[in-house]
Amino acid sequence: MKKLKVDFLFVAALLLSGGLAMANHSGMVASNVYNSTPNAASPTWTPIPAGATVSCDSDNTKLCSAFQDEEGNISEPVRGRASL
Repeated sequence: MKKLKVDFLFVAALLLSGGLAMANHSGMVASNVYNSTPNAASPTWTPIPAGATVSCDSDNTKLCSAFQDEEGNISEPVRGRASL
């Protein structure tokens, strides 16, 4: 019985740490597109070139950068005016 209890605790700890790792990863999605037309009525999402960084100023009325998945869905938008 003691061996079974130790194995159960190990498995429980392993599952908990895996769940925490997944939860932390979901909040750390890197932007891969930026708004290349910040003054337009709707954003034009352009891929961020390899090795480039996008900085966003403090303009909260514009969309600066975001993550775009393979299907074109936008998530994790960052507000500000983009500059490369």
